[in-house]
Amino acid sequence: MPSERHAYRGILSRSWILVLVIYSIELWLRLMLRHRLFLTAAFDLGIFSQSLWTTIHSNAVLFNTPEFIELGVWSHLGVHFQPVLFLLAPLYYLYPSPKLLLSLVPLAMFIAGLIFYGLSRSILGDPGYSAYSVLFFVLCPFAWFSDDFHPSVLAVPVILAIVYLSHNLLVKKDYSLKNKFGTVLLSVLLLLTKEDSGIALISIGILFILVTEENRGLLDIVRDVMSFNGFRRFYRAHKVEFMFIILGILSVLIETFVLVPIFNPSGIYPFLSGDIKDVYIDQTMSYYKIVYIVIWLGYFGIPLLRGPRFLIPTLPPLMEIILMGSWPPVITVGSHYAYMLLPISLVSVLYALQFAKRHKAVEILGIMKSSIAVAILVFILVSPPVNLSEYFLVWGAPSYKLSSGWDMWGGYMVILDESLPIFYGADERCALVVQGNMFPRLSNRNTTYVIRTVFGDSYLQNNSIVIVDSVYEGLFNSSMRAIKGRLQKDEYSNVQVIDVRDVVSECSGLDPAETPIRPEESVIRCVTETFKRYIEHCESQLIETP
Repeated sequence: MPSERHAYRGILSRSWILVLVIYSIELWLRLMLRHRLFLTAAFDLGIFSQSLWTTIHSNAVLFNTPEFIELGVWSHLGVHFQPVLFLLAPLYYLYPSPKLLLSLVPLAMFIAGLIFYGLSRSILGDPGYSAYSVLFFVLCPFAWFSDDFHPSVLAVPVILAIVYLSHNLLVKKDYSLKNKFGTVLLSVLLLLTKEDSGIALISIGILFILVTEENRGLLDIVRDVMSFNGFRRFYRAHKVEFMFIILGILSVLIETFVLVPIFNPSGIYPFLSGDIKDVYIDQTMSYYKIVYIVIWLGYFGIPLLRGPRFLIPTLPPLMEIILMGSWPPVITVGSHYAYMLLPISLVSVLYALQFAKRHKAVEILGIMKSSIAVAILVFILVSPPVNLSEYFLVWGAPSYKLSSGWDMWGGYMVILDESLPIFYGADERCALVVQGNMFPRLSNRNTTYVIRTVFGDSYLQNNSIVIVDSVYEGLFNSSMRAIKGRLQKDEYSNVQVIDVRDVVSECSGLDPAETPIRPEESVIRCVTETFKRYIEHCESQLIETP
């Protein structure tokens, strides 16, 4: 029996990498399938792909037309401080496709899983525990980022790496140059991912104060810092932790209220002013915020409540989400807004388990098994790949619905994928004004615009080719409503509207849903030639300027 148990633990300790690979592949397949089904959008995949393309191929600095239409900004930096995008520009130059950006998400999460495994080994010791930790990581609904690509998701492995190196510095007392320099470099990199990323540094500082003071009660710590002399002693003992906290606070303030306004023509941070502020700050949707907390606590609660003090580091990112949660995507499971909450919650779980093992003489394997059992239940109910509960604030359709959607519509999507690139050959004076879900396919162009933005602004100019798709009825109707009145005016005489569904149906003689998964080349050529005629008509109407 002991030898069998040892063999089982040996298999378990090596299985984590397979689990992580399966998770990463499934996440990649979900993102690719959503993109191939035209379920990605101008906000935000199109924003980032066009920002990178214009930076590489023009004098612009992260310029994109959707944010220009909505906020009047000439750079994405006037909306969010994300200079990490400049590091992605060489990659996008080599492979200028939104698929590249989507592929970075599972790659980042795979790296995050590797780091989390290493951190678990360092904190908990036993490789079997670490295998359970990786399973806990991949089952977490918040780890299934499904809302296209956002640079902030790249911060997940960075946050975990900062914790790993800080653990070596502050807990293991390994003051090697690798740990010191690595912590500083990664902290700077983290602050380049988004203007609120300093909140993660605040949480890391709080976390390591609690870790290094684990032999003292919380009340003792509070009493210590309440007096002047006590606070001085406490500060001297925790200089690095306080540096994390101070740097985090300063970075949020400087990036939000100084750097973003520099790039914004209005001189303000757009999400704290005007109508957009009201959307984010208005304290409605309280019920759904509570549901979000219940899902989060339901998943992380069992291990965290074994060391309740480690709930504290999770509060800064959690409170940001709840305060901004009147905008539904913020409190949607599977959205990028959990990019700080996820890694901070995961590392807090590890330290809570260590705390329980040391101070409560608890066998943590039992806690882990209970946590995994609950994790499986939560995963089945509300994770993006499954969502058995059909809770509407889970991002994207379950994987089986995406697969069945491809079985029905795959041939139609292949035709569009093969034919739409013809528009890249159009004169740039012929603007492409497109439905939101078609924008990423045509974003590598200075004059591609989205018809209707997230907050309801719309765009149309003369010398335009309007491209819509009535297969996506809701998007089609909202897009056409946004521009219908203007189409009747004389100043839009050189505007053509293409419903690609009609074009494909005319060329194939079939309803799009009946298109074979491998469409005939003649159909693709017919659709491409039809699009080409629209381009030629627009170009023939252009007025030459000296």
